[in-house]
Amino acid sequence: MSNWVLSCNPKVYDHAASFKKNGFIDWVTINKFEDGDIVYIYEVIPPRGRGAIVYKAKITKVDLTLDDKTDDHVFWKHGVYPKDYQAYKFSRMKLINEKEDIYLSLKSLREHGFTAPQGFAYLLDNKPNLLNFIQSRFN
Repeated sequence: MSNWVLSCNPKVYDHAASFKKNGFIDWVTINKFEDGDIVYIYEVIPPRGRGAIVYKAKITKVDLTLDDKTDDHVFWKHGVYPKDYQAYKFSRMKLINEKEDIYLSLKSLREHGFTAPQGFAYLLDNKPNLLNFIQSRFN
């Protein structure tokens, strides 16, 4: 099992509403996620997001195609998938926990070596201080 962090922008996709309705999100897969991996989701800085890690999710399915994934058009801005969306594979992330407190703010994360991911998820397993800090706030 690996631990990852990736970023989301609620002004592009309504992650909160998708998690609330489905309990999971089918996320575009560029990284090598495996079943059982843990993913911490960082919302981009205000005004678009909260500037913090707010979700902990678990990968429950990998290599989903566009035909396999849940229809989530309603959560995309203007209800339209991004260009070339059908060319990607998806991983299903089941929500484990949501955290909204200040302890996972960008400022506190940076103090532990965090740099916000830009587009791709990055592996936390090689950053033990940061991973321990994040895990301690979700346990």
